[in-house]
Amino acid sequence: MNYVLSTENIYWTFLCRSIITDIQKQLQLNQCKQIQKVYRTQIVSQDYLNSLKKSVNQFISINSFVSTTTNYSKAIYLFDHAESLETTEKILFVIKADPNSAAPAKPFAHIADEEVLFMVGSIFYVENMTFNSKNQLSTVEMTLVSDDDKQLEQIHSYKRLKIAQEQMNVQILADILGDMERNDLAEKCLHRLLIDLPSDDPLTGELCDELGKLAAEHRDFDKKTIWDRISIEFKSNKTTPSTPEIIVHQEQTGLKWKQNATTIAGANGEGEQLNQFHWPEGIYVDDDQQHIYIADNKNHRIIKWRFGDDTGEIIAGGNKKGNRIDQLSYPTDVIVDTRTNSLIICDYGNERVVRWPLDDDRNPEIMYSDINCYGLMMNTNGDLYVSDWRKNEVKRWRNGEREGTVVAGGNGKGNRCDQFNQSTNIFVDRNETIYVADRYNHRVTKWEKDAKEGVFIAGGQKRGNSLKQLDQPHGVIVDDLGNVYVADCGNDRIMCWPPGSNEGRPVAGGNGTGHESNQFKNPKGLSFDHKNNLYVVDCWNYRIQKFDLIQDG
Repeated sequence: MNYVLSTENIYWTFLCRSIITDIQKQLQLNQCKQIQKVYRTQIVSQDYLNSLKKSVNQFISINSFVSTTTNYSKAIYLFDHAESLETTEKILFVIKADPNSAAPAKPFAHIADEEVLFMVGSIFYVENMTFNSKNQLSTVEMTLVSDDDKQLEQIHSYKRLKIAQEQMNVQILADILGDMERNDLAEKCLHRLLIDLPSDDPLTGELCDELGKLAAEHRDFDKKTIWDRISIEFKSNKTTPSTPEIIVHQEQTGLKWKQNATTIAGANGEGEQLNQFHWPEGIYVDDDQQHIYIADNKNHRIIKWRFGDDTGEIIAGGNKKGNRIDQLSYPTDVIVDTRTNSLIICDYGNERVVRWPLDDDRNPEIMYSDINCYGLMMNTNGDLYVSDWRKNEVKRWRNGEREGTVVAGGNGKGNRCDQFNQSTNIFVDRNETIYVADRYNHRVTKWEKDAKEGVFIAGGQKRGNSLKQLDQPHGVIVDDLGNVYVADCGNDRIMCWPPGSNEGRPVAGGNGTGHESNQFKNPKGLSFDHKNNLYVVDCWNYRIQKFDLIQDG
């Protein structure tokens, strides 16, 4: 996250806004109650040190999260083990933070016994700076101050991007992007805000006016006319017409990737060697540890494949097909539970969900049985969601529960809004909204939390290969803008459906069935890494393909 913030890439910051907001809420919830004196050490450039010297008796704002410690000895420990260069300097920050006098400052809280984390955007007053020639250490004394400190009035006179408040001001962001002549990104931001607003929100008319101005700057006068009409209608009726939803969603096409993929695993034909797969299906990308996990279906095993390696490693199963606790039978999906350092596996052929520890001192265990599991998903709360393709339902187990709850489907096989015809892969967002690949209904449905029926958001126009149709969808994932990505298995392509759109667009494949780098043969599993590179399980080509994100601008 700090990397995203420090790059000052506004588009990526916008994509990560919900994560930033979640962190802020957690810091607010656990806000320190007592005065804190904390320390932070850094090796910095001479230019950075010189800029700090000029900031004495002034305010500075930090554009990343700031981790500190209450333990002075631990703070300076870094300098005893760090390599110093002629062009770098050692610096110790001593920060005083009073939650009572600094309110409403950005929150700060203990996240470990001795570690205190400050929110991105925190403002500090630089009181003093000293230099100890004996140990070549500069000490900077700072105090956390309130955002609305009277002394900050001059600083607040210019526009500042407020990325860390509870509801990110996307309109300000769009305004700033417009000043930077990035009208394309400004339009996306305004679209995003318009989508999220209630239909009667008074800001709607203003946003339509701004979108009309942007359209005029693009010399798209037809679109400007539409936005102007919508604005007038809204201001008259105080209700947003349906037209803007169509315009917004058609324009919001999401991210883009290079069309020629890199093969990162497999592509050595069908087989059981460690450089081969036999019908790979599900995938989990762990780019923190630089490897992926693949459900190697007909080899009855889970493979861990490190980035850059030529072969994988059997991490679960691999003891032939069977129902012993050390065996798997046609696994279809796999995820990592970091809280327990274990894999959770859809053991499809054995009709069970199993937990497989990643350390050697624990044995696998059956979590749930009598379930025709196909797809898995775990949310940030540790709740587990499992699709049952035979019962045509999705069940949720809250963390620690033994009995699950049906949260989607469960009304038999069919094509009604409350039914599935073989539910396969699933995705669950942070709002507990469930997206289900409904295979033989050739559609993807969206189930809001506690909904009794789903909404068709992709396909649902019978089986076919038009932009409005799907053919046996499998993998499904959703980005932070609400775009839905679907492994359109029978059409050998990956489709993107913007929110509310009645048709999708191909983002990868769609060039016929084949084994070239821009082709698929029965794509199944989908995943993003932290940089939003796209990973596709190319099932009948026995390989995993990576499509690199095209950086905007």
